[in-house]
Amino acid sequence: LFLKAIITRRMAQITKKQIGIVLSKLYPSLSEAFTTITQGDKRLVFASFERWVRSNHVLSGFMINEDMLKTIFASLDQHKKGYLQ
Repeated sequence: LFLKAIITRRMAQITKKQIGIVLSKLYPSLSEAFTTITQGDKRLVFASFERWVRSNHVLSGFMINEDMLKTIFASLDQHKKGYLQ
């Protein structure tokens, strides 16, 4: 269980870097990326994040399941609100 937590945390770190790389290649600004990913909403919820990741093949090469993707999203949501703003 402890090893699984370490691996999951490390995977979240690596995938966040990959997400950053893709964001910087696809969008001229973080603001534009946020608007596009949320489809104009003021909050980024998991469903929008998952849709964007899958439709843009952001984490291709990683064997990511939904639980792992939720862990990655949760690591981005530092205040644990369930959404990003």
